[in-house]
Amino acid sequence: LMTAVNKQRFLAALTAGVTLCVGALFRVEGIAFALLLPLTLLFANTLSRRKKITYLFAAILPVLVGLFAFVFIAHAFNQDNIRAVGRMDHVMNLASAFSTISDNVTTIIGQMKSTVLDYQSQRGASVIVIAGLLGLLLFEIIKVANPVLFLFAAYAAKRHFMPRTYGKRLCKSALLINLAILLYFVGTFAFLSGRYVIPLSLIFLLWAPFTIEHFYQYFCVCQRKNIKYWYYPITGIILTGFLVYNISHAHYDKEYIRNAGQWTERHVAESTELLSNSAEFLFYSRGIIKNWDDVYNTEVTNLLDNVKRKQVVALKLNKKQALKMLPTLTNWQMLATFKNEHGDCILLIQKDKKG
Repeated sequence: LMTAVNKQRFLAALTAGVTLCVGALFRVEGIAFALLLPLTLLFANTLSRRKKITYLFAAILPVLVGLFAFVFIAHAFNQDNIRAVGRMDHVMNLASAFSTISDNVTTIIGQMKSTVLDYQSQRGASVIVIAGLLGLLLFEIIKVANPVLFLFAAYAAKRHFMPRTYGKRLCKSALLINLAILLYFVGTFAFLSGRYVIPLSLIFLLWAPFTIEHFYQYFCVCQRKNIKYWYYPITGIILTGFLVYNISHAHYDKEYIRNAGQWTERHVAESTELLSNSAEFLFYSRGIIKNWDDVYNTEVTNLLDNVKRKQVVALKLNKKQALKMLPTLTNWQMLATFKNEHGDCILLIQKDKKG
C-alpha cells in the first residue's frame, strides 16, 4: 500500500489486495483486516481522488472475489457446517458493529453488577468494564509488539523521526484503522487473541528503526567527543536478548495432530462416531464434522463422562494435562498416541469392554 502511494502504481495496490486475501485464508477473521486496511489509501494526500478510489478498488477486489468464491463453493458442496464458514458472522457483524458492541458491553455490565460488584460499586460498573476492556487491548498490544519496540515506536512518533516521504500519513491512518478493528473484536467478544494485534505490531516496526537510528547517530557524535552514551549499546543488548528468547521459545510443530488425523482416517471405520476437544484433529481426521461447535467447545471431563462404548475419543492435551489425565484412564483402551517434542499429545482412546 505504501508503494502504491509513493510510486503511484496500480499494480502495487492490486498486489496488496492479493496479499491481504492470502493472509485471510489462515483465519477467517482476517477478512475484517483485508476489507478495512485498504481504506488507508483514502488518507494519502499525494493521490488524486480518482486514484484513491481506483487503488482502493484494486486492493479490495481480490478479497471480495475470494470471499464470494469461498461462500459459493461451500454452499454448492453443502459444506455449511465448516467451522470457518461458521465464523463468517464475525465479518458480517461489521455492518452493525456499534449496536453489537453496545449490546455486548451492556450485557457484561449487567453480569458484573449481578455477580461481582457490591451495591456501592455498581454505580461505576460501566467505567470498570470499559477500562478493563481498554486495559486488555493495551496489554495485548504491548505484549505482542514487544515492550521495547512499542516504546521505540512511541518515541519516534512523538519526536517525528519518520519523514513524510516515507509514508508517515499512511502509517498513522493504518494505525487508527487497526485500533478500530481491535476495539471491535474486544467490544464484541470481550477477548482479544494476540494474532489480531500482529498487523498493528508490524506498523510499530516501521517506526522503531528511526529511534534506533537516532540513538546510533547520537552515539557516534558522543564517541567523537569522548562522551559516554549507553543508550545505543543497551538497545543492542536488549534486542539481542529478545531475539534469543523468541528463537528459543518458538512454538513446537503440530505435525502430530495431522498424523493423528491421518491415522484415524486409515484405522477407524467411517461408521464410528468420533469425538474430540480439538477442531484441528477433527479437520484432519474427517474433514467435515457435524455439530463441530458443540464438539469443539466441550470440556475434556464432560466429554469423557458422556462417551458411549463404541465411540472413539481423541483428547488433545498438553504435557501437564497428559500427566494428570493418564492415571485416570484405567477403564479406557489406548488405540494410539501422538506427541511432539514439547510433550503435547493426542490420545486416541475407546471405552474398554470391561469398563
